[in-house]
Amino acid sequence: MSSHHDWVTEIIQRHDLEKPFAPENGKALKFHVGDFVIYTNDYGVAFNRQITGLYQPQKPCSLYASGCRYLLNTDCYWMPVKEANLSTDESLVRSTQPI
Repeated sequence: MSSHHDWVTEIIQRHDLEKPFAPENGKALKFHVGDFVIYTNDYGVAFNRQITGLYQPQKPCSLYASGCRYLLNTDCYWMPVKEANLSTDESLVRSTQPI
């Protein structure tokens, strides 16, 4: 690839062809707005967070084509993260078992 623009075009085209991520692959998103999650960054550091929104850009972009779908309550609340970086925060999941 000769430029960033070429890379963006390629990643969007690959996404449109393969549809590797939910919801366009027919699978439901794993998390919903309001869910408490553990976000683990690319360096392995984990943070307790809450999902505040879903990233749904008006036109194709490389973030969405890379699998970024979720917005979190962070200092960078506008930067979406991938589902692969999230897990359920079991400490905040309410039990459905009677006590």
